[in-house]
Amino acid sequence: MGQDRADTIWETPLTRRQLMSAMAVGGTTLALVGCGDDDAPSSAEPQASTQPKRGGSIIMQSGSATASAPSLKDPQKIISLSSCDAWSLVGNTVLRADWKTGTALPGLAEKWEFPDPTTMLIHLKKGTHFQKESAAAGREIDSGDVVASMERVRTPNDPTFTIARAFRLVNTYEAVDKYTVRVKFKSPDANFLSWLWHPHAGIVLPREAIQKFPDMSVAEAFYGSGPFIPDISTLRPGVSLSFRRNPSYDVDPGGLPYLDKATIIWISDPSAQLAALRTGQIDIGLVDTLEQKAFQSSHQLGSTEDLITAASHLAMNVELAPTNDARVRQAMHRAIDREALVQVVGDGFGCAVFILGCRSSVYLGQKEWDGKPGYRKNHNEDVAEAKKMLAATGVDAAKTPLKMWQSPTSPQKVLRDQAIALKGMLERELGFKIELDLTVAGYPTAAQAKEKGLQLSAISNGGLGGLILDDPLWAHYHKDATNNSSVWFDKKTDDLIEKQASALDFQERRKIFAELQRYLLDDQQLPGSPTVRNNVWFGAKKSIRSWTAPGYFLSNYAWQFSQVWLDE
Repeated sequence: MGQDRADTIWETPLTRRQLMSAMAVGGTTLALVGCGDDDAPSSAEPQASTQPKRGGSIIMQSGSATASAPSLKDPQKIISLSSCDAWSLVGNTVLRADWKTGTALPGLAEKWEFPDPTTMLIHLKKGTHFQKESAAAGREIDSGDVVASMERVRTPNDPTFTIARAFRLVNTYEAVDKYTVRVKFKSPDANFLSWLWHPHAGIVLPREAIQKFPDMSVAEAFYGSGPFIPDISTLRPGVSLSFRRNPSYDVDPGGLPYLDKATIIWISDPSAQLAALRTGQIDIGLVDTLEQKAFQSSHQLGSTEDLITAASHLAMNVELAPTNDARVRQAMHRAIDREALVQVVGDGFGCAVFILGCRSSVYLGQKEWDGKPGYRKNHNEDVAEAKKMLAATGVDAAKTPLKMWQSPTSPQKVLRDQAIALKGMLERELGFKIELDLTVAGYPTAAQAKEKGLQLSAISNGGLGGLILDDPLWAHYHKDATNNSSVWFDKKTDDLIEKQASALDFQERRKIFAELQRYLLDDQQLPGSPTVRNNVWFGAKKSIRSWTAPGYFLSNYAWQFSQVWLDE
């Protein structure tokens, strides 16, 4: 199998054009343009230059609405967008993703092949170098760096390496020669290519830095092979960090990057984010879903929708009463009005979710679920059935107080609003009295759900959805999952998750994934009832050229911002 075969290990979600068309929103191109009437410049606007210009600087908001304060985090340990953004400017990954089509593209590796289903050969580009400021002092990148980096990611018996389990199917990494790495798998791994472009899992660090700095979150270790070099003297904890152009950048030849400087700022307050974008304090930033219509009509800002794969669901504890009764879970599933939730959390720009995703070829589509419980067009029919089911259990909802937890993850206000709406629906339609805690940070684990007596948890899946399929599935449904808030330990679920993760043939994988979806939903197991997914939007000055809204959690800024230039 050659490179083409490797690219088809998983199939892409809908393209931006298909998605935007389906949502009846203007502006279907990925390049930054205005939306609707903004697609063409007005007579008052200068015509855009088509030739890249060198120089200038930009200021961008971190890719997370709730990013923690800027700090020099270890890129292979703490999975967060705040550290992802910074490291993605200074480092490069083994592969890159064309997230529009879902295909793997060359990164530090120029090609790859699968001689057999349990062997992968990675062929590195020759003549690419680490930054001179790094521990490698400008040395050429070789296979030893890839092996050292990949081995470190899966460090055993250290919970700080949070995605080590993603490489459970890898047997060995071997540096065959200076530019070739051989990966041997215990069994075929359909997700491995996707992890090689992940900003944390696929980043290649100098082996000298790995040996010298056990903790890579120190300033001396904060260098890689990317287009921008961090200016540590500019670090303002809790505020910002600046990066200057790498004059020796050779991962992408051609005199890149064009920009002289890039600055990342961390703003956690949504109103402050919008104010900074409107007033020009930042050049690129997140736009609240409920505000995107105003940005569409603006002649100063363009807005493009980011294909976010994370979705939300209501986890229902299968060990605590009354949610330990499948009929109660079925009634709650039916009582949720998903179309109303779309309006609450996304002003109509969102979608009802099946399991942990939507609008992707890997998830069962709308036709599959039309008419099924919880997805009927006539929601009154679902509610009537829910009330009958609950009555049949003998549970007196008015005398059965429930505890509910909402994990405040990005975007915080949207999830809070959704949790409040879910609480209202269950109280209004079924008569439950729900105590909703909006103050607790993070996902409730199975142990916490038991300890705190949580029957319900309104959470975002926190995973990569259609990009790395077993990530959200594993995280919330596998017996070893970190975020198994439903306390769901089920052998059939585990077997199906693991089986689909090893299916290199996409059609076979899709069949297994469909079986899992039907088992959890159509067969009414319902450890988690899917709710809705909102869309994330970015605004940017129109003078910024060759910028595209990053794939959520795959914001490989080294690639993206090496191409950006300013037309002003």
